[in-house]
Amino acid sequence: MLNKKLSTKDDLSEDCYVAMFGHSRDILDKLNKALNTKFGKDAPVLVEEDFGPAGLMAYAYLFKTLQFKKEFNDIEGGIYFKENKVKVFGICGYRPEKHSDIAKQIRIYDYKNYNTILLLC
Repeated sequence: MLNKKLSTKDDLSEDCYVAMFGHSRDILDKLNKALNTKFGKDAPVLVEEDFGPAGLMAYAYLFKTLQFKKEFNDIEGGIYFKENKVKVFGICGYRPEKHSDIAKQIRIYDYKNYNTILLLC
């Protein structure tokens, strides 16, 4: 759906994202305030940067806490995504006798190979 651009902002609840565009001097304070109001301690802090000669800024932030009946494990060490290390969760060393209750929460929608799997939890 994302690749086909079938998702719109109507698919997100208003409380889980902030998106703004404008001149950086005009929106930076407003953006920091909106992030802090919606996400509190989980909000990123934006600092004044060099936005180039035009000074234009487009910014979007999505924060969603996923609820599961059975909690997944944090994967130690995370993974790299476009040169940034990110935290991840899931199942390491899957064994049916140990993880069957967690595995029931996962559906595989697309499997190309070991490195490319689309899951929906």
